[in-house]
Amino acid sequence: MQSVSLRIALSVVAGAATLGIGLPLRAAAETLKDRCSVQVQVKNPYANSSNSIDPSDVLLDRNGNLGTIGSAMEADHYKKAGSKGFSGWSAEIRPVPANSDGYFRWYCGTTAERSRCSSSTKGIRVRIGPGRLFETQCVQ
Repeated sequence: MQSVSLRIALSVVAGAATLGIGLPLRAAAETLKDRCSVQVQVKNPYANSSNSIDPSDVLLDRNGNLGTIGSAMEADHYKKAGSKGFSGWSAEIRPVPANSDGYFRWYCGTTAERSRCSSSTKGIRVRIGPGRLFETQCVQ
């Protein structure tokens, strides 16, 4: 009788999930992938200039190649990856440092880039992966 009750309970849960009623379902985080062969600077707050480093900016270094932002190497927000990148997420920024259009600013070296997560995103996680990979995870 216990297995019959368990099967009925599972059927109800599966049916409610399928119909979208009564049960909150957690959405999978979206991961954005870009290419960058040097350091990455994620601006926090959003800014259109990489000339200065805000104390809350996140700096991800690939192979000791920080270039013009080398003075930030001792900052707490600085992360250095080996040639294979980071195995886990290097940093999490909450809330998303977005402009009025919902984009967050990051720099690949001195090249300005923008990325956007969905409007329900509460934060972003960033890391440098192997090769030229830069990944951002949109956290709900």
